[in-house]
Amino acid sequence: MKNVLQAIAWVLVAAAIIGVLYVNGRRMEAETVSKSGKPVIKIGVILPLSGDMAAYGTPVRDAVLLASDEISKENTKFEYKLIIEDNAAQAAKTVLGARKLISIDKVSFILGMWSTTCYPIAPIVRQANIPLMSFVLWDKSLSDGKLVFQLTTSAERECDLMLKAAQAIGYKKIAILNGRDAGFSYVAKVAAEKIKAAGLQLVAHESFNPGERDFSTIVLRLREAKPELLINLSADPEVFIIEKKMKELGLECAVTTSEVYEATQEAPFAQGRWYVTSAVSQGEFVRNYRVVYHRNPEYATGFAYDAIRLVKDAFESCAADGQRPTTSMVTAWLNRLRDYRGTTGILNMSTGGIIDTQPQLLLIKDRKARPVTIEELKKLKGVK
Repeated sequence: MKNVLQAIAWVLVAAAIIGVLYVNGRRMEAETVSKSGKPVIKIGVILPLSGDMAAYGTPVRDAVLLASDEISKENTKFEYKLIIEDNAAQAAKTVLGARKLISIDKVSFILGMWSTTCYPIAPIVRQANIPLMSFVLWDKSLSDGKLVFQLTTSAERECDLMLKAAQAIGYKKIAILNGRDAGFSYVAKVAAEKIKAAGLQLVAHESFNPGERDFSTIVLRLREAKPELLINLSADPEVFIIEKKMKELGLECAVTTSEVYEATQEAPFAQGRWYVTSAVSQGEFVRNYRVVYHRNPEYATGFAYDAIRLVKDAFESCAADGQRPTTSMVTAWLNRLRDYRGTTGILNMSTGGIIDTQPQLLLIKDRKARPVTIEELKKLKGVK
């Protein structure tokens, strides 16, 4: 009798296990095949949607959603599903988000913003064989053209344009101030090298830890160095604190930056200043973004929109008989990218998985940034 009961118990356990496997299998099938019968391609997106950097990440999320909505109305071979994770611009949250996207959501591609995404999860996506594309990322060493890609305007190009403008205006003594995060540190390194190569004087190079709030000592050292131009590579809220401390302690010099003013254009201290930014969006995307969100496209929105479009076009182009393309097929398509019309201009893949676009020179006037030429800047500064 005991053996019979044990046999019945094992049968019930086996039935339960089979039932769970069946339900999970049906659930997985539902996730990978849409109601229309199309295979589902899941795209993970990791952005700073909370914390200090949310002012940068939220508009990018809006651009991603705009691209996704447009694609959903097109005649495609696959259905594309976005899964967005908030990393609050923190490495630990980025890693957690990436692991969730890969192991639970089973995404086929991950998109991210800045080095805060790329640095911590590049090893993770390589191990999982999932492609990653980061936009507005400065450090060339992070991409490889195999699984990790960049859609960006490089620090090298931005610094070249910045120093060309500085030289034309007549600045010779330049100082750098940067936060010690991966992105700003890389731009500061490139700027320092290019200042020396151009025969200009790097009179000071100061840096600070993220979260620092007392800049008195740093500003006093900068004042002692007497720069004619300060390259201030710091984000909100540090940029506001630094500017206030400069005014309090009498550090009087011109100030410029790389992309920092994108979220601070309405600040009083930014009025009348010029700076360098990544490629500016144009064309139909700008009009559509205005219609949907009732504002102009903000910083990096064009890159995010193009990234979604690139992923979609890669999968569509590589599909054979409606079958899901392999990772190697998708990455090979990206590496062959030539003359692709994006919102930030014509896109071409260069070596090392980098799509490097042209930077723009902008001037803040009436709380808005507008394109400006070096010749215009010279006239504004009274340079003949």
